[in-house]
Amino acid sequence: MPDLKEYLRSPYIQIAIAAGVSILAFATSSVWLPMKPLDPLLLTIPPLIEVIHGALYKKRKDAWYMRTWYWVCAILVSTAFLILLRALR
Repeated sequence: MPDLKEYLRSPYIQIAIAAGVSILAFATSSVWLPMKPLDPLLLTIPPLIEVIHGALYKKRKDAWYMRTWYWVCAILVSTAFLILLRALR
């Protein structure tokens, strides 16, 4: 049976963890910061990035743009941008 390190090396697991952190960041920011609600379609951007990664990863695993940390950073940066956008409204 594979150990935890092997599971965490999987790109799918890393992207799923980033999406989970994104969801938790949205939840905690909505509790701690009094803000106006954001459009629900904008909140789908981080999970949409996850879906795009999954679709492209099946076809082009070895492409230079399929490095997992690019996609993890894209999810986390989009989350931070949406929280900032929400706080500034």
